[in-house]
Amino acid sequence: VRPASALGLEASLIDEGTPLIGGGAQVFPAGTTEFSRSEQLFCYFELYTSEGAGPANVHLRILDKTGAPKWDSGTAQLGPAEGGKAMIPVGLNVPITSLPSGYYRLEAMAKDGADKPAIQAMNFAIK
Repeated sequence: VRPASALGLEASLIDEGTPLIGGGAQVFPAGTTEFSRSEQLFCYFELYTSEGAGPANVHLRILDKTGAPKWDSGTAQLGPAEGGKAMIPVGLNVPITSLPSGYYRLEAMAKDGADKPAIQAMNFAIK
């Protein structure tokens, strides 16, 4: 076994420093994108806002492999960034118990208080 740093990996990729905490829970990254319906699936992301901007919001949805929507969170307003920071950590439970086995895409759409949009997506499978 060799240290990851000896393999030339960037320190931020192997650092176990800052925990991922959002929505009152600490989230641990999974080493897979395959889940069973009995597991809890959480997503974590960080939304950066402009100083003095209004409230930010987030909207999640799950699409099947054809692009058909299977779940929609609706739009939720986020609380302000804490401690004068520009970053709002977001950790959310994603309901997968009712999804049949198959391939899906989770989309997270966010807008900061200045109404600047950002979209991130990840593919995952239910076994």
